[in-house]
Amino acid sequence: MKTAILAIALIGAAGIAHAQSGTSTPTTPSPAPSAPSSIAPSTSMPPSATNTPSPSALSPPTTTAAEAAARSKIEAAGYSSVKGLTLAPDGTWRGVGMRNSVEVAVSIDSSGRVLASQ
Repeated sequence: MKTAILAIALIGAAGIAHAQSGTSTPTTPSPAPSAPSSIAPSTSMPPSATNTPSPSALSPPTTTAAEAAARSKIEAAGYSSVKGLTLAPDGTWRGVGMRNSVEVAVSIDSSGRVLASQ
């Protein structure tokens, strides 16, 4: 009786070892389930588990070519750290820049001159 139990145990152990060492055939992953046609898929990212902002929240707002040109013109006039540029309805650009370690309100008038006011 002990011999029969020992033989069955050895056969079972050999079968388990063979099953673990066998090669498996790769399977093709199944496609992700699609949303019902009445629900559009979300293009936004899910909330972060680490409470970090989404990548789109980290990117600065886009600047226009006109704003970049106005910033360059103000910087060429000797101002640094130009920020807050806005285009007024009359066509002037207004913002704030640093000159000699002093924050100064700057503007570009309709004729293209850089003006400062303290």
